[in-house]
Amino acid sequence: MKILLVGDDARAHVLAEQLAKNSELYCLMNKFNFGIAKLTQKYFICEFSNFETIVGWAIRERIDLAIIIDEHALFSGLSDALEEGGIKIVSPKMAAAAIGNNRVYAKNIARSLGIAQPNFYVCKNKKEIEKAANELKSFVIKPALRMDWQGIRIIETNPADKKNMLSHCTGLLKKHGSVILERKVEGEEFVVHAFSDGQKIAAMAPIQPIKQLLKNDEGRITEGMGSYSVGKLLPFMRQSDYEIAQHILSTIVEALKSRGSEFIGVLHGSFMITKTGVVLLDLKASFGKPEGINAILLLNTSITDILQSITKRKLIEISVKEKISISKCLVPENYPDNGKKENEITINEQEIWNNGARYYVDSVKIKRSKLYTTNSRTLVVYAEGNDLDSVEQKTENSIKAVVGKLKWREDIATSEFLSKRIKHMEKIRSNHQ
Repeated sequence: MKILLVGDDARAHVLAEQLAKNSELYCLMNKFNFGIAKLTQKYFICEFSNFETIVGWAIRERIDLAIIIDEHALFSGLSDALEEGGIKIVSPKMAAAAIGNNRVYAKNIARSLGIAQPNFYVCKNKKEIEKAANELKSFVIKPALRMDWQGIRIIETNPADKKNMLSHCTGLLKKHGSVILERKVEGEEFVVHAFSDGQKIAAMAPIQPIKQLLKNDEGRITEGMGSYSVGKLLPFMRQSDYEIAQHILSTIVEALKSRGSEFIGVLHGSFMITKTGVVLLDLKASFGKPEGINAILLLNTSITDILQSITKRKLIEISVKEKISISKCLVPENYPDNGKKENEITINEQEIWNNGARYYVDSVKIKRSKLYTTNSRTLVVYAEGNDLDSVEQKTENSIKAVVGKLKWREDIATSEFLSKRIKHMEKIRSNHQ
Protein backbone atom coordinates (compact mmCIF):
# COMPACT_ATOMS: atom_id res chain seq x y z
CA MET A 1 0.00 0.00 0.00
CA LYS A 2 1.24 3.48 -0.91
CA ILE A 3 0.72 5.97 1.93
CA LEU A 4 1.33 9.69 1.71
CA LEU A 5 2.35 11.41 4.94
CA VAL A 6 2.08 15.21 5.06
CA GLY A 7 4.29 16.79 7.71
CA ASP A 8 7.91 17.51 8.52
CA ASP A 9 8.39 17.67 12.30
CA ALA A 10 9.20 15.09 15.00
CA ARG A 11 5.60 13.82 15.06
CA ALA A 12 5.79 13.15 11.34
CA HIS A 13 9.22 11.50 11.80
CA VAL A 14 7.92 8.96 14.33
CA LEU A 15 4.82 8.30 12.26
CA ALA A 16 7.00 7.79 9.17
CA GLU A 17 9.07 5.26 11.13
CA GLN A 18 5.96 3.26 12.02
CA LEU A 19 4.29 3.45 8.61
CA ALA A 20 7.47 2.44 6.78
CA LYS A 21 7.41 -0.94 8.57
CA ASN A 22 4.55 -2.29 6.46
CA SER A 23 3.73 0.19 3.71
CA GLU A 24 5.34 2.00 0.80
CA LEU A 25 5.83 5.46 2.28
CA TYR A 26 5.82 8.79 0.46
CA CYS A 27 6.14 12.11 2.23
CA LEU A 28 5.26 15.73 1.52
CA MET A 29 7.28 18.25 3.49
CA ASN A 30 7.38 22.02 3.63
CA LYS A 31 10.92 21.94 5.02
CA PHE A 32 13.42 19.11 4.66
CA ASN A 33 13.61 16.62 7.53
CA PHE A 34 16.52 14.22 7.07
CA GLY A 35 15.05 11.70 9.51
CA ILE A 36 11.88 11.37 7.46
CA ALA A 37 13.71 11.39 4.13
CA LYS A 38 15.65 8.26 5.11
CA LEU A 39 12.40 6.33 5.57
CA THR A 40 10.54 7.23 2.39
CA GLN A 41 10.35 5.78 -1.09
CA LYS A 42 10.08 9.34 -2.34
CA TYR A 43 9.64 12.73 -0.73
CA PHE A 44 8.51 16.04 -2.15
CA ILE A 45 9.30 19.54 -0.82
CA CYS A 46 6.48 21.97 -1.47
CA GLU A 47 4.39 24.72 0.14
CA PHE A 48 1.38 22.98 1.69
CA SER A 49 -0.91 25.55 0.07
CA ASN A 50 0.13 24.49 -3.46
CA PHE A 51 -2.83 22.14 -3.88
CA GLU A 52 -2.64 21.68 -7.64
CA THR A 53 0.98 20.54 -7.58
CA ILE A 54 0.48 18.29 -4.55
CA VAL A 55 -2.63 16.54 -5.86
CA GLY A 56 -1.00 16.06 -9.25
CA TRP A 57 2.06 14.47 -7.64
CA ALA A 58 -0.09 12.18 -5.46
CA ILE A 59 -2.09 11.00 -8.48
CA ARG A 60 1.06 10.34 -10.55
CA GLU A 61 2.56 8.30 -7.69
CA ARG A 62 -0.70 6.32 -7.37
CA ILE A 63 -1.07 7.09 -3.67
CA ASP A 64 -3.68 4.86 -1.96
CA LEU A 65 -4.29 6.95 1.15
CA ALA A 66 -2.98 10.08 2.80
CA ILE A 67 -2.64 11.22 6.41
CA ILE A 68 -1.99 14.88 7.16
CA ILE A 69 -0.15 15.70 10.39
CA ASP A 70 0.74 19.33 9.74
CA GLU A 71 -1.90 21.75 11.03
CA HIS A 72 -1.26 24.42 8.40
CA ALA A 73 -2.02 21.85 5.71
CA LEU A 74 -5.15 20.67 7.54
CA PHE A 75 -6.58 24.11 8.18
CA SER A 76 -5.95 25.28 4.61
CA GLY A 77 -8.04 22.42 3.17
CA LEU A 78 -5.46 20.03 1.74
CA SER A 79 -7.59 17.05 2.85
CA ASP A 80 -10.48 18.34 0.72
CA ALA A 81 -8.22 18.84 -2.31
CA LEU A 82 -6.66 15.36 -2.09
CA GLU A 83 -10.04 13.67 -1.67
CA GLU A 84 -11.38 15.54 -4.69
CA GLY A 85 -8.37 14.11 -6.57
CA GLY A 86 -9.50 10.57 -5.68
CA ILE A 87 -7.11 9.96 -2.78
CA LYS A 88 -8.48 8.28 0.36
CA ILE A 89 -7.95 10.56 3.35
CA VAL A 90 -7.43 9.71 7.01
CA SER A 91 -7.50 13.33 8.19
CA PRO A 92 -10.33 15.79 8.80
CA LYS A 93 -11.55 18.05 6.03
CA MET A 94 -11.24 21.78 6.55
CA ALA A 95 -14.74 22.18 8.07
CA ALA A 96 -14.13 19.45 10.67
CA ALA A 97 -10.52 20.50 11.28
CA ALA A 98 -11.79 23.91 12.44
CA ILE A 99 -12.53 22.28 15.81
CA GLY A 100 -8.75 22.04 16.21
CA ASN A 101 -7.87 25.61 15.29
CA ASN A 102 -10.76 27.95 16.04
CA ARG A 103 -10.95 28.06 19.84
CA VAL A 104 -14.11 30.16 19.85
CA TYR A 105 -15.89 27.63 17.63
CA ALA A 106 -14.63 24.69 19.71
CA LYS A 107 -15.56 26.26 23.04
CA ASN A 108 -19.03 27.20 21.85
CA ILE A 109 -19.68 23.65 20.61
CA ALA A 110 -18.46 22.22 23.92
CA ARG A 111 -20.71 24.63 25.82
CA SER A 112 -23.72 23.71 23.68
CA LEU A 113 -23.08 20.04 24.52
CA GLY A 114 -22.87 20.69 28.26
CA ILE A 115 -19.20 19.69 28.42
CA ALA A 116 -17.44 20.98 31.54
CA GLN A 117 -14.81 23.61 30.81
CA PRO A 118 -13.33 26.59 32.68
CA ASN A 119 -15.40 29.76 32.61
CA PHE A 120 -14.32 31.93 29.68
CA TYR A 121 -15.04 35.17 27.87
CA VAL A 122 -14.66 35.86 24.17
CA CYS A 123 -13.60 39.52 24.03
CA LYS A 124 -13.83 41.70 20.94
CA ASN A 125 -12.74 45.06 22.33
CA LYS A 126 -10.77 46.70 25.15
CA LYS A 127 -13.84 47.25 27.33
CA GLU A 128 -14.75 43.55 27.22
CA ILE A 129 -11.16 42.57 28.03
CA GLU A 130 -11.08 44.82 31.10
CA LYS A 131 -14.44 43.54 32.32
CA ALA A 132 -13.40 39.88 31.90
CA ALA A 133 -10.02 40.48 33.61
CA ASN A 134 -11.66 42.17 36.59
CA GLU A 135 -14.11 39.31 37.04
CA LEU A 136 -11.71 36.40 36.50
CA LYS A 137 -8.74 37.80 38.47
CA SER A 138 -6.50 34.80 37.59
CA PHE A 139 -6.83 33.74 33.97
CA VAL A 140 -5.21 32.42 30.82
CA ILE A 141 -5.05 34.59 27.72
CA LYS A 142 -5.66 32.40 24.67
CA PRO A 143 -5.56 33.47 21.01
CA ALA A 144 -8.79 32.75 19.12
CA LEU A 145 -6.74 30.66 16.67
CA ARG A 146 -4.79 27.82 18.27
CA MET A 147 -1.95 27.98 15.74
CA ASP A 148 -0.79 31.15 17.49
CA TRP A 149 0.57 29.23 20.50
CA GLN A 150 3.05 32.00 21.35
CA GLY A 151 0.12 34.25 22.23
CA ILE A 152 -0.79 32.23 25.36
CA ARG A 153 -0.12 34.01 28.65
CA ILE A 154 -1.00 33.13 32.25
CA ILE A 155 -2.10 35.99 34.50
CA GLU A 156 -1.97 34.75 38.10
CA THR A 157 -3.73 37.69 39.76
CA ASN A 158 -5.21 41.01 38.72
CA PRO A 159 -2.01 42.17 36.99
CA ALA A 160 -0.03 45.04 38.46
CA ASP A 161 1.12 45.96 34.98
CA LYS A 162 -2.32 46.19 33.43
CA LYS A 163 -0.94 48.10 30.47
CA ASN A 164 1.18 45.15 29.28
CA MET A 165 -1.74 42.72 29.64
CA LEU A 166 -4.03 44.99 27.66
CA SER A 167 -1.35 45.60 25.05
CA HIS A 168 -0.88 41.86 24.54
CA CYS A 169 -4.64 41.27 24.23
CA THR A 170 -5.02 44.20 21.85
CA GLY A 171 -2.33 42.71 19.62
CA LEU A 172 -4.24 39.42 19.50
CA LEU A 173 -7.46 41.30 18.70
CA LYS A 174 -5.79 42.90 15.69
CA LYS A 175 -4.57 39.51 14.44
CA HIS A 176 -7.66 37.39 15.06
CA GLY A 177 -10.61 39.69 15.72
CA SER A 178 -11.18 38.31 19.22
CA VAL A 179 -9.29 36.99 22.22
CA ILE A 180 -10.27 34.48 24.91
CA LEU A 181 -9.80 35.06 28.61
CA GLU A 182 -10.27 31.75 30.43
CA ARG A 183 -10.38 31.25 34.19
CA LYS A 184 -7.18 29.64 35.46
CA VAL A 185 -8.12 26.39 37.17
CA GLU A 186 -5.95 24.37 39.53
CA GLY A 187 -5.27 20.73 38.85
CA GLU A 188 -3.23 18.34 36.75
CA GLU A 189 -3.40 18.36 32.97
CA PHE A 190 -3.45 15.29 30.74
CA VAL A 191 -4.15 14.60 27.08
CA VAL A 192 -5.91 11.80 25.25
CA HIS A 193 -5.60 11.14 21.52
CA ALA A 194 -8.33 9.22 19.74
CA PHE A 195 -8.62 7.81 16.24
CA SER A 196 -12.00 8.54 14.68
CA ASP A 197 -13.76 7.08 11.64
CA GLY A 198 -16.39 9.80 11.83
CA GLN A 199 -18.75 7.69 13.93
CA LYS A 200 -16.80 6.15 16.81
CA ILE A 201 -13.42 6.59 18.45
CA ALA A 202 -10.55 4.43 19.68
CA ALA A 203 -8.69 6.19 22.48
CA MET A 204 -4.95 5.97 23.04
CA ALA A 205 -2.93 6.13 26.27
CA PRO A 206 -3.31 9.19 28.52
CA ILE A 207 -0.17 11.35 28.52
CA GLN A 208 0.94 14.43 30.42
CA PRO A 209 2.58 17.16 28.31
CA ILE A 210 5.07 19.54 29.94
CA LYS A 211 4.82 23.05 28.53
CA GLN A 212 6.78 25.32 30.85
CA LEU A 213 10.30 26.08 29.65
CA LEU A 214 12.16 25.72 32.95
CA LYS A 215 12.56 23.23 35.78
CA ASN A 216 9.77 23.11 38.40
CA ASP A 217 7.26 24.36 35.79
CA GLU A 218 8.64 27.88 35.67
CA GLY A 219 9.28 30.20 32.74
CA ARG A 220 7.46 30.78 29.48
CA ILE A 221 4.83 28.45 28.03
CA THR A 222 6.13 26.62 24.97
CA GLU A 223 4.70 24.24 22.37
CA GLY A 224 5.98 21.50 24.67
CA MET A 225 9.24 20.59 26.39
CA GLY A 226 8.43 16.91 26.74
CA SER A 227 5.78 14.42 27.78
CA TYR A 228 5.45 11.13 29.60
CA SER A 229 3.18 8.19 30.31
CA VAL A 230 3.62 5.59 33.04
CA GLY A 231 1.26 2.87 31.94
CA LYS A 232 -2.47 2.63 31.47
CA LEU A 233 -3.15 5.66 33.69
CA LEU A 234 -1.01 8.58 34.81
CA PRO A 235 -0.05 8.27 38.50
CA PHE A 236 -2.47 11.00 39.63
CA MET A 237 -5.43 9.74 37.55
CA ARG A 238 -8.44 7.60 38.30
CA GLN A 239 -10.06 5.32 35.75
CA SER A 240 -13.11 7.57 35.81
CA ASP A 241 -10.99 10.56 34.70
CA TYR A 242 -9.90 8.66 31.59
CA GLU A 243 -13.44 7.49 30.88
CA ILE A 244 -14.80 11.04 31.11
CA ALA A 245 -12.14 12.23 28.64
CA GLN A 246 -13.07 9.46 26.21
CA HIS A 247 -16.76 10.32 26.55
CA ILE A 248 -16.07 13.98 25.79
CA LEU A 249 -14.10 13.14 22.63
CA SER A 250 -16.82 10.73 21.52
CA THR A 251 -19.47 13.39 22.13
CA ILE A 252 -17.52 15.90 20.03
CA VAL A 253 -17.22 13.43 17.14
CA GLU A 254 -20.96 12.68 17.27
CA ALA A 255 -21.79 16.39 17.37
CA LEU A 256 -19.61 17.16 14.34
CA LYS A 257 -21.25 14.33 12.41
CA SER A 258 -24.72 15.71 13.22
CA ARG A 259 -23.56 19.10 11.91
CA GLY A 260 -22.41 17.57 8.62
CA SER A 261 -18.69 17.91 9.45
CA GLU A 262 -17.64 14.28 9.89
CA PHE A 263 -14.33 14.12 11.79
CA ILE A 264 -11.93 11.58 10.26
CA GLY A 265 -8.45 11.10 11.70
CA VAL A 266 -6.91 11.93 15.08
CA LEU A 267 -8.67 14.10 17.66
CA HIS A 268 -6.54 15.38 20.55
CA GLY A 269 -8.13 16.53 23.79
CA SER A 270 -6.41 18.46 26.58
CA PHE A 271 -8.05 18.03 29.98
CA MET A 272 -7.55 19.18 33.56
CA ILE A 273 -8.48 17.20 36.66
CA THR A 274 -9.80 19.81 39.08
CA LYS A 275 -11.44 19.69 42.52
CA THR A 276 -14.85 19.39 40.82
CA GLY A 277 -13.81 16.84 38.19
CA VAL A 278 -12.43 16.71 34.65
CA VAL A 279 -12.76 19.81 32.46
CA LEU A 280 -11.94 20.25 28.78
CA LEU A 281 -9.16 22.77 28.08
CA ASP A 282 -8.52 22.44 24.35
CA LEU A 283 -9.01 20.36 21.22
CA LYS A 284 -6.61 19.72 18.36
CA ALA A 285 -7.14 18.05 15.00
CA SER A 286 -3.85 16.14 14.92
CA PHE A 287 -1.25 14.49 17.14
CA GLY A 288 0.11 16.79 19.85
CA LYS A 289 3.61 18.23 20.06
CA PRO A 290 5.44 16.25 21.45
CA GLU A 291 2.91 14.02 23.28
CA GLY A 292 1.85 12.53 19.95
CA ILE A 293 5.22 10.78 19.84
CA ASN A 294 4.44 8.91 23.07
CA ALA A 295 0.92 8.08 21.85
CA ILE A 296 2.12 6.63 18.55
CA LEU A 297 4.97 4.61 20.03
CA LEU A 298 2.77 3.12 22.75
CA LEU A 299 0.48 1.53 20.16
CA ASN A 300 0.60 -2.25 19.90
CA THR A 301 -1.74 -2.23 16.91
CA SER A 302 -0.27 -1.51 13.47
CA ILE A 303 -1.02 2.09 12.62
CA THR A 304 -1.29 1.11 8.95
CA ASP A 305 -4.10 -1.30 9.86
CA ILE A 306 -5.80 1.44 11.88
CA LEU A 307 -5.66 3.91 8.98
CA GLN A 308 -7.02 1.32 6.53
CA SER A 309 -9.92 0.53 8.85
CA ILE A 310 -10.78 4.23 9.06
CA THR A 311 -11.00 4.54 5.28
CA LYS A 312 -13.59 1.75 5.36
CA ARG A 313 -15.47 3.53 8.21
CA LYS A 314 -14.94 0.39 10.31
CA LEU A 315 -12.46 1.51 12.96
CA ILE A 316 -10.77 -1.48 14.59
CA GLU A 317 -10.09 -1.90 18.30
CA ILE A 318 -6.61 -0.80 19.31
CA SER A 319 -4.17 -2.17 21.86
CA VAL A 320 -1.80 0.01 23.86
CA LYS A 321 1.43 -0.97 25.64
CA GLU A 322 1.32 -0.41 29.40
CA LYS A 323 4.85 0.93 29.56
CA ILE A 324 6.59 3.97 30.92
CA SER A 325 7.47 6.32 28.07
CA ILE A 326 9.34 9.62 28.21
CA SER A 327 10.07 12.20 25.54
CA LYS A 328 12.27 15.24 26.09
CA CYS A 329 12.66 18.11 23.65
CA LEU A 330 16.01 19.71 22.91
CA VAL A 331 15.64 23.38 22.02
CA PRO A 332 18.04 26.14 20.89
CA GLU A 333 19.23 29.02 23.04
CA ASN A 334 16.64 31.80 23.60
CA TYR A 335 13.73 29.47 22.73
CA PRO A 336 10.77 30.07 22.52
CA ASP A 337 10.86 33.83 21.97
CA ASN A 338 13.82 33.98 19.61
CA GLY A 339 15.46 30.58 19.22
CA LYS A 340 19.07 30.99 18.13
CA LYS A 341 19.70 29.74 14.60
CA GLU A 342 22.87 28.41 13.03
CA ASN A 343 24.37 26.74 16.11
CA GLU A 344 26.09 23.56 14.95
CA ILE A 345 25.06 20.26 16.52
CA THR A 346 26.34 16.71 16.21
CA ILE A 347 24.36 13.54 16.92
CA ASN A 348 25.99 10.27 17.97
CA GLU A 349 23.25 7.93 16.72
CA GLN A 350 25.03 4.78 17.86
CA GLU A 351 25.38 6.06 21.42
CA ILE A 352 21.69 6.95 21.56
CA TRP A 353 20.80 3.50 20.28
CA ASN A 354 23.18 1.85 22.78
CA ASN A 355 21.42 3.71 25.59
CA GLY A 356 18.13 2.13 24.54
CA ALA A 357 16.59 5.36 23.26
CA ARG A 358 15.62 6.93 19.94
CA TYR A 359 15.67 10.46 18.57
CA TYR A 360 13.33 12.25 16.20
CA VAL A 361 14.07 15.34 14.14
CA ASP A 362 11.89 18.37 14.76
CA SER A 363 13.67 21.23 12.99
CA VAL A 364 17.29 20.96 11.84
CA LYS A 365 19.02 22.75 8.98
CA ILE A 366 21.68 20.99 6.92
CA LYS A 367 24.47 23.07 5.42
CA ARG A 368 27.59 21.63 3.84
CA SER A 369 26.83 18.22 5.42
CA LYS A 370 26.67 19.72 8.92
CA LEU A 371 23.62 20.10 11.17
CA TYR A 372 22.47 23.42 12.59
CA THR A 373 19.67 24.66 14.82
CA THR A 374 16.73 26.71 13.58
CA ASN A 375 14.62 28.97 15.80
CA SER A 376 12.25 26.04 16.57
CA ARG A 377 12.66 22.91 18.68
CA THR A 378 15.57 20.82 17.42
CA LEU A 379 15.17 17.16 18.42
CA VAL A 380 13.07 14.91 20.61
CA VAL A 381 14.72 12.06 22.53
CA TYR A 382 12.42 9.17 23.49
CA ALA A 383 12.74 6.04 25.62
CA GLU A 384 10.36 3.49 27.11
CA GLY A 385 10.50 0.56 29.53
CA ASN A 386 9.15 -0.88 32.77
CA ASP A 387 11.12 1.08 35.38
CA LEU A 388 10.73 4.84 35.75
CA ASP A 389 14.25 5.68 36.91
CA SER A 390 15.94 3.58 34.22
CA VAL A 391 13.77 5.01 31.43
CA GLU A 392 14.40 8.57 32.62
CA GLN A 393 18.12 7.84 32.77
CA LYS A 394 18.03 6.45 29.23
CA THR A 395 16.74 9.78 27.97
CA GLU A 396 19.28 11.81 29.94
CA ASN A 397 22.22 9.62 28.86
CA SER A 398 21.07 9.81 25.23
CA ILE A 399 20.78 13.59 25.34
CA LYS A 400 24.50 13.68 26.17
CA ALA A 401 25.08 12.09 22.77
CA VAL A 402 23.81 15.29 21.16
CA VAL A 403 26.52 17.98 21.24
CA GLY A 404 25.61 21.64 20.75
CA LYS A 405 24.18 24.69 22.47
CA LEU A 406 20.81 23.17 23.39
CA LYS A 407 18.51 23.24 26.42
CA TRP A 408 16.02 20.73 27.84
CA ARG A 409 13.97 19.97 30.95
CA GLU A 410 16.12 17.60 32.99
CA ASP A 411 13.41 17.10 35.60
CA ILE A 412 10.69 15.61 33.37
CA ALA A 413 9.45 12.28 34.76
CA THR A 414 11.96 12.00 37.58
CA SER A 415 10.70 10.37 40.79
CA GLU A 416 10.56 13.78 42.49
CA PHE A 417 8.68 15.26 39.52
CA LEU A 418 5.97 12.58 39.65
CA SER A 419 5.76 12.66 43.44
CA LYS A 420 4.92 16.38 43.35
CA ARG A 421 2.10 15.78 40.90
CA ILE A 422 0.64 12.91 42.90
CA LYS A 423 0.70 14.98 46.12
CA HIS A 424 -0.75 17.98 44.29
CA MET A 425 -3.69 15.95 43.02
CA GLU A 426 -4.25 14.29 46.41
CA LYS A 427 -4.43 17.75 48.01
CA ILE A 428 -6.93 19.00 45.42
CA ARG A 429 -9.18 15.96 45.79
CA SER A 430 -9.03 16.04 49.60
CA ASN A 431 -9.98 19.75 49.69
CA HIS A 432 -13.15 18.95 47.77
CA GLN A 433 -14.28 16.13 50.03
